[in-house]
Amino acid sequence: NVSHALAKVTHEAAIGSVDKRQLETLMAHGLSPEEAVDVIVRGILR
Repeated sequence: NVSHALAKVTHEAAIGSVDKRQLETLMAHGLSPEEAVDVIVRGILR
């Protein structure tokens, strides 16, 4: 925990862009764009 009136704490992670082909394949199988991105990101984080 950081507790100071002037402190600002952030956390950021970058993993790159989602592969367009993977996204299109998942969407072709019926997933919404949001669901497809979620599946791809979860796969990367495992």
